[in-house]
Amino acid sequence: MPTYSAAFEPWWFFAFVVAILLAISVAIAYGSGWRTLARRFRSTRSIEGERFRLVSGSIGAPKRPSALCRGCFFVTVGAEGFLLSVFFLFRLGNPPLFFPWTEIESVTEESTWFVTGTVICIRGVPTRIVIFGRAGQRIGQAYAHFAASRAT
Repeated sequence: MPTYSAAFEPWWFFAFVVAILLAISVAIAYGSGWRTLARRFRSTRSIEGERFRLVSGSIGAPKRPSALCRGCFFVTVGAEGFLLSVFFLFRLGNPPLFFPWTEIESVTEESTWFVTGTVICIRGVPTRIVIFGRAGQRIGQAYAHFAASRAT
């Protein structure tokens, strides 16, 4: 009859899973450019606007592999800009970011494979953000409205 080992207790497995999630969170923060963006755009406030939950997207430099996040982003699109945060399990090292429209260099659409995403380029930062689905479309519309009102 096999003996029971303390190494296989359920709390060890839980601790291992939590440690892996935290390691992934920190790796994404450093590898994707989120930490660089956080130096300028870290936010501790919420904004009024249209909220989108469990949004897919990617973040990273154009010439490097991006961190693809499926259903991990929370996006709020407001009159003065948009707020981007990640699912609470991955928040370590990834604080919420607020991007005012004045700091956005461009917002374009890009199709890859079978998915169309909204590509957001920030002034003075090589990191680009791609948001998929309705949230990305709404960011594009809000930025176009801001750019049109600024041109007149």
